[in-house]
Formats: sequence, C-alpha cells, structure tokens
Amino acid sequence: MPSQNNPLFLLAILALTTTMLLGCGSDQPDPSANNKPVDREKRNKERAQAAFVKRLAQDIADYNRIKHRGDGSAPFLLTVYDLRIEEWLEAAQQGRPEGQLLIADCMLQGIGGEKQPAEAERLLRLAANQRFSPAQSLLGLYYYFGWGGKNDPAEAVRWLKLAAEQGNTESQYYLGHCYAKGEGIAKDLKAAVRWYRLAAAEGSALAQFELAACYAQGNGVAQDLEEAVRLHQSAADKGLAMAIYELGVAHAKGLGVAQDTNKAFKFYLLAADKDIVSAQLRLGDCYALGLGTERNMKEAAHWYRIVADSCSALGQLKLAECYSAGYGVEKDLAQAAKLYRLAADQGFPPAQYMMADLLSTGRGVEKNQAEAARQYLQAASQNYAPAQYRLGNCYEYGQGVAKDMTEAARWYRLAAEQNYSSAQYKLASCYANGTGVPHDRDEAIHLYRLAADQGHSVAKKVLAEMLGNKE
Repeated sequence: MPSQNNPLFLLAILALTTTMLLGCGSDQPDPSANNKPVDREKRNKERAQAAFVKRLAQDIADYNRIKHRGDGSAPFLLTVYDLRIEEWLEAAQQGRPEGQLLIADCMLQGIGGEKQPAEAERLLRLAANQRFSPAQSLLGLYYYFGWGGKNDPAEAVRWLKLAAEQGNTESQYYLGHCYAKGEGIAKDLKAAVRWYRLAAAEGSALAQFELAACYAQGNGVAQDLEEAVRLHQSAADKGLAMAIYELGVAHAKGLGVAQDTNKAFKFYLLAADKDIVSAQLRLGDCYALGLGTERNMKEAAHWYRIVADSCSALGQLKLAECYSAGYGVEKDLAQAAKLYRLAADQGFPPAQYMMADLLSTGRGVEKNQAEAARQYLQAASQNYAPAQYRLGNCYEYGQGVAKDMTEAARWYRLAAEQNYSSAQYKLASCYANGTGVPHDRDEAIHLYRLAADQGHSVAKKVLAEMLGNKE
C-alpha cells in the first residue's frame, strides 16, 4: 500500500474527491456550482472580519470613554481582559493598531502578566506610526512619566502634539499641562489654556478641572471665579473627586458663588468618601468648628485619624492636638507626642515646633532642652516664625544652647520681619537695652509700636512709658 505521505497518493485522493464532487455521468463541471462554496466562504470571511473590526472599534470607544472620565484605562482593561485578550492578540498579529495599543497598555500595567515596558514601547511605536492617535497619546505619556526608565519630556510633547492635532482629548489635556509647567516645551500659559479648552469642550473632566484652575487664578486667561465654578461643576458631574472638593472650597469661601457652609460641608463629605485627603481634613475642621454641621469633636477626630493614617503630616498634627487637649478622644500626651514626632520627621515645621514645645517642658516625653532647641532650629530654618521666636528664647536664656544674645536678636529679627508680635516686642527690648544689637531708642519705639498695634499688651505698656519719657 502506498504511503499516505506520497505526493502521488495525495493527488489520487484529490482526483477521487473531485470526481465525487462533480457527480457521476457529468462530462463537464458546472462552473457556477464550483464557485458557489468559494464565494460563500469569502463572504463569510468578510463578514467575520467586519464583525471583528467592529468589536475592536467598540473596545477602543469604551477604552477612550473610561479614560475620558479621568479614571485611567485599568477599569476597562481589567473588566474585559479575559473576554477580549485573544482577539486583541490576533489584531496585534495582523498589525492592527487597536490590538497593538490594547496589548501594550496591558503590558505597561502588568494586566495579565508581568509588566513589559520595552515590548509595550515597541507595540506603541508600531501603532503610533500608523497615525493612531490613542497610541500616539499613550506613547507620549510613556515618555512623559518615564515608564520603563525613559523620561523624555521633549519626545513626550512630540507624540502628544501629533495626537492632539488629531483631536485626541487625552493628548490635548496633557499637552496643555506641558505648556502650563514648561515641561518639554517653553512655558506658555495661553497655549495651555487653548489646549485645555479644546479637551474640556469634548467633555474631559481633567481638562475642565485644570481650565477651572486657570480661571480661578487668572493664569493665561482673565480671572473669572464664576466660570471656574461652572467648570468645576461640569467636572464634578462626571465624578471627578477633586472637582467636588474644589466646589466645597468655593462655597466655603464664597468664591464665584454665594458663601454657604452647609453646601461646602456636603461637597467635602462627597469628596471625602472618594478618598480625597484634603476633603477629609476639611471635613474634620467642619466638625471641629461646627461649620455647616453641628460641632462634633468625635467626628472631627475620626476624620483626622483617617488623614493621619494616610501619612499626612497635617492630619497627624491635627490628631495630635486632639490627644493633647482631649478633644473627641481621651487625653493622652504620650500619644500626642508620637503623632507630633511622626509629622516632625516629615519636616513639617508646625509639628517640629510642637514637638520642641513638649520636649522643652517634658510633657508626654522625657524633658530634653537640647533636642527641643534642635527641633526649633529645624522649623525656624524653614522660616516658621513661632519657631524662630522660640529659638531666640533658647539663645537668650541658654536653654539647650549656649547663651548668646547676638544670636537671640538674629532669630527675633527673622520672626519680627514676619510681623510676629512677640518677636517684635523682644527685638524692641534688645534695641532698648542694647543687648545683642546696638542701643537704638527710635528703633525700639518703632518695634514696640508694631507689636502694640497687634494687641501685644506689654508692648503697649512699655511704649506708653517710653513716649511719656522723651529724655
């Protein structure tokens, strides 16, 4: 028996099959009968390909819509990955930019496997070179954010501009951001506003948010607080949490809208539930001060704790103040000291100042004047006036440092220049007595008057005495 791999055997089988298909007794094959299966197969393939392309187009539409909302692409990719990955791979293998983009984005985010930034870059370039604007945009972001260790603002702007000029809203937003910050291109606030406006008109919540900030601050456009509120509202309606928070700020301060602390509180609550730390902090303040809601220190401490747990130095400071005074929690100076220390270790001047205050008095921690002076110095070096004043005290009285009136006067002056009344009074005393600085009665009177005008009672008394004695 001949081998089935023998070419002749295969030809014989093919001939037999052809004869059976043509039918017995037929002298000539019917061309139309032979072509019908071929035509049908071709039409089926065309229909299948059209449906395939249509599904890809829908994927891209959904992908863009989710990104347009400001949520990034991950929610879409994670939701449909298992259902659509095979067709995306097939599309990429066919050289279709839709598949190349979607696979590349999955690789960048590690969806479906390990992150592969180099391969993602290669696929994005293939798609971008086909003038596919979503791929050009993502490639621009690849260079802008330095994914894969390739931070290149100028290259980012090049790709973002190509996509933006095709009407890609994501690229228009980020190109506006590059112009606003001067990243990869010369800073140009008017150009930033132009690109933000184009993206905002297409419904980009992020662009509406940034354009609102331009109107609020008068950057690249005439200041218009009402327009800022309108844009923030439009972005908030799309669920952008930071826009909701800014609406709270606007209502709290009466910026572009009538001041309304009740509405501000509601906006803060909505934004806080979306994990906006600034809103959570403001919400704590609302409960602490009774703004837009009843005063409730337990609720205030609750929100301050949430903020503190996010490693916010300001949240740690606020919660420490609660423990220090027993507001909404049981008074606990040791716990207050721990929180002050956490915030101080982040270089936060008010926390460094409060930590120094505890160390200087031994409240909640072991008394340590030298460490207190060091903490005052750290805060004072950041131009924090209360710490500059306290550091002046340390040098004047020799607390934790060697006594040095010249150094004391120097720190008093730095705080006095920030209109800190206690420092103005102390520096005035230095001039009046000639300690640490040359004696200068006129300068002393000037400084006493500055302090007195701010309500410093001792300065008022001394000033009255000096003016009564004109010798």
